[in-house]
Amino acid sequence: MIFWMMLAVSLLLMFVQNAKAKRWILFGIAISAVIFHFSNLWVDYFQTGEAKVSAAHLFILVPCHFSMYMLLTCSIMALKGKQDTRVFRWLALSFVFIGIAGYANDFQNPLKFDWVNDYAAFKQGMAHIFTSLGSLYLLTGKFIKVTPSAFAAGLFGGLLMTVICAVDYLLGLGEKDPMFLKEGGGWGRGVIVIILFEIIALQLIIGVVWEWIESKREKRKFSWQWNYLLGKQ
Repeated sequence: MIFWMMLAVSLLLMFVQNAKAKRWILFGIAISAVIFHFSNLWVDYFQTGEAKVSAAHLFILVPCHFSMYMLLTCSIMALKGKQDTRVFRWLALSFVFIGIAGYANDFQNPLKFDWVNDYAAFKQGMAHIFTSLGSLYLLTGKFIKVTPSAFAAGLFGGLLMTVICAVDYLLGLGEKDPMFLKEGGGWGRGVIVIILFEIIALQLIIGVVWEWIESKREKRKFSWQWNYLLGKQ
């Protein structure tokens, strides 16, 4: 249900044609995700007089946080008019599908459904929703486009998160069972990596199919669109 709500809102935002307004909308979505992510610290402080924060809360240890911070980075770059650069495209395409899929984490653990009585669950759900919405808006707002070559950026994001998961496990920085995917630290991070590369494979398939449709429509040869990823078109 929440996915369809995000899709509806994202499609509505697609009708905003003013480039400056689109950039500020993207930034507003990104900063909302970050505010919700850290908001439980303020709530805890006002309720109990103290707030505790873990390494998993502060640092990029799971794909959800990776997507959230990359979305914020891309939104700031867009505000500065850098959205047609090679760096922006690589960063955006490295996480966009991971970010869109991030909302699903709130539905695979029944203990997280209690948004009414558990503010930590509520803020996490809202941070995921805004991150997913912002990732979707990168596509519907035409900040980026998915080309066959985009999988290279997705692969970069996946490999980066694999290294982070490995370091996290070895140093014991994050949760024992990150994202509640499987009991046990090693297996939990292993499942994360498997899901990441499934998403990257999906990104490649979508890019190839989309380019095939576009090449047929424009009556030209199929292209991997490497120039787009390299910021040359």
